[in-house]
Parts: sequence; structure tokens; C-alpha cells
Amino acid sequence: MTATPSSTRSYRAMALLAMAGCAFVSVASAGPADTADPAAPSVELVDEIAGKLLAGLESCRKLGTQAVLDLIDDDLPGLPGSDQQPKRGKVRVPSATTRVDALSLFREYAVEFDRAAKDGTPRTLSPELAGKFAAATRTVCEKGRLARAGILGEGTARVAELCFVLPLLAMPDSQWSAANTKSLPAWMTDGKGLPALERFALCAGRPLTAWSLASAREKAKPPGRVAYLCGATDELLEAGELGAARLTSTAGAEIAEAAGDSGTAAKLHLKTARAFADAGHAEKAIKHLRAVALRFPQLPECATISAGLARHLYDDDQVASARDLARDCLDGRRCGDRKAEFLYLHWLACRRLGETGNADASAREFLAAFPEHAWAADIHLVSGMRAFADGNDDEANRAFKLIRTTFPDARAARRLSEFRNRLTRLELITVDAETGLWRRTE
Repeated sequence: MTATPSSTRSYRAMALLAMAGCAFVSVASAGPADTADPAAPSVELVDEIAGKLLAGLESCRKLGTQAVLDLIDDDLPGLPGSDQQPKRGKVRVPSATTRVDALSLFREYAVEFDRAAKDGTPRTLSPELAGKFAAATRTVCEKGRLARAGILGEGTARVAELCFVLPLLAMPDSQWSAANTKSLPAWMTDGKGLPALERFALCAGRPLTAWSLASAREKAKPPGRVAYLCGATDELLEAGELGAARLTSTAGAEIAEAAGDSGTAAKLHLKTARAFADAGHAEKAIKHLRAVALRFPQLPECATISAGLARHLYDDDQVASARDLARDCLDGRRCGDRKAEFLYLHWLACRRLGETGNADASAREFLAAFPEHAWAADIHLVSGMRAFADGNDDEANRAFKLIRTTFPDARAARRLSEFRNRLTRLELITVDAETGLWRRTE
């Protein structure tokens, strides 16, 4: 093979060599080592990772062997002449010091490989480092193949995940292709192998790689990239994989925006904001939505995603954050056609926080702008009940009459009837049959 200068050898081509796995491809010298990126990961780092992976695979092998022995022990009869049942053995799990979690290991070292050069292009690998990657991948995959042969059940997935770490580290998410998937050893992708690797790639923050793996299933017909990433984000949010969910939704939003699909991009940005919020970073969520609104000032979905997040924060008991987001949208005139929703959310949040002055101000603004809106009935109900509690019966009855006559089908009307019936049963009030006015009992 003719040598080429390392400055012209792409990162992708080098990584493909590492993807050779058991079918090892030798790497020719590509020129002086000092032409490679000086900040690229070192050969010693690859050795370090490979050593941990091999230790993890040995742990899997021992665990698999012990599981088979325990299975045999469970089937052995008791002592001759004894009616005592044999004691069932338990699988002896290796200690925490010998177990290696593939996902944790990947996350530990991913930052060293994902770091981009100053001009934003992926880093290049020196010939020495590319060769080390290929050799290490071959060694790890061969160890994995041998370990897998003696393992029963779901333990095989853990072996495949460990063997998948080096290929994932070698190839940036945006550059993973069908060729990379095909170059994986067959034992890693047969049966349930591909779905397991797909899930691993998603949790590892490699959503485009996961989509490529999903596309490689023989019988499956996955949706387009954006649709796949939308669904994957929802699954990750449900599973609590918030960092991976954020990376997945961000990747999907970028693809949707590039395709001119601003509506889908907006939905994905909402998911990104939710991932921030669920992780306890409400300020980052609000900042993210504000940045989206500034980039797409005419995008009607911006108000939609902000309102959705405000509701999510409120329902998740992050009431102060919901209040701040609603106020931010109101002050920044980023409400679109959802001003009523933001005012109502701000009123609700201020009430729960005990900020009576702010709540009253939002209530007045809401009633002035949307006097016939169904949510206005809730504001009148709270105002009337508070007036009644303060002994101001006339003001309370004015609010109650307004609810009965203007909003007879609203939720507030039903609640008002429930309050009236409860107070009547307790003989705390009487209600005039003709006017409906409340009167306190003496």
C-alpha cells in the first residue's frame, strides 16, 4: 500500500481501519508523526482503554462460566436416601472492582476523541495511533468473541457493548455510515445484537450512529432520521437519560432546520429544553428557548415550545422557573397567539409562590385583555372566594354571579357549585333560590 502524508489522510479513513475488528487491516506509515494533531489522544491512552475493556470481558467470561456451573448445581439431586432438597446456588457476581461498565468507560474517554481542532474539523489520527486503534480493536473483539461463546442470556449484550467502545471512540457520530456497521464482527450484530448496540449508541450520545444501526436491521424499516431522532428523544427522556436525550434532540433539530422544517425543529428544541429542565437546569432551558426565539423571530412554534416548557416546569413543581419563563416571554413579546396562556401561567405561579401583588397584577391584565376567555372564570372564582373569606359578601356574590351567567359550562362553575353545596351542608351559608346569592348563617 502506498504511503500518503498524514495531512491528507482523513480522520474517517483512519477510523475505518480501526473498525476492521477481527479482520485486521495493517496500516502503512503515513509520514512523520509530528504532522499529526499534537493534541490528539495518545497511543498510551488507547492501550489504557483496551486494558480496561479486556478486564471487563474477562469479568464477563468468569461470570458466564459460573452461571453455567450454578445451573448444573441446581439440577443435581440430593444425597442418596435423603429427602432433603438440594440447596440452590446463586450466581456469584464478580466484585465491583472487576466489573467494567461499557457506557461509563465510553463517557470517561469520549471527550478526548470528540474534541475538534481549532478550525472545527475533526482531528486526524497519526499512522501510529490509527494502527494502534486497529490492533486494539482486533484484540478486544477476539476476546469478546471467545467470552461470548460461554455466556448465556442477556450477558452477551454486555460483551458486545464492551467491544463497541473502541469503534465508537474512533468514529465521530456524524461520520458513522452503513460501511462502519457492516465492518463490525458478525457475532456483534446477529440476533439481538443490533438493537442492543443501537440502544448503547443512543445512551452514549451518538444518535446518528444509532439511526444507522437501526437502518441496518434486515426486517426493520426505520423512519427517516428526524422522525427516528424524535422518537428516540422521547424514549431517552422517559428513561431518564437526559444528557443523551439532549444530544439526540439537538441533532434532530439541526437536521430539520437544514431541511427547512421549522415546525419539527421547534418540537425538538422543546425536547432539548425539557431535558435541561428535568436535569434541574431550568435557567439553561429558558436560555435555550430564548436563543431559539432570537434565531427564528417569526417562527410561531417558538411561543408553542415556550408555553409547553412553562407548563412542564409548573407541573414538575419548578414553579419559580415557570413564573420566570412566562414573564420572560411576556416582557420580550414572544407570546405569539399564546399571551392568554402565559398570563394565566404567570398568575397561577405567583399565587402558588405567595406573591399576591404579582398575581393580582397578572389577573387584572388577563381580565382586561381576555374578559370572555374560559380561564377568566378561574380568576373570578379565586377572587370571589377570597372576598368571601375576607367577609366581603357583596364582592363575592358579584364574582359568583358572573361565573354562573357568563361561564356556566366552565370548570370554575362546577367548582363553585361544589363549594356552595359543601358550605350549605355544613350550615355555614344559605343560598337564595331566586337570586343565587350567598348569605352567612347567624
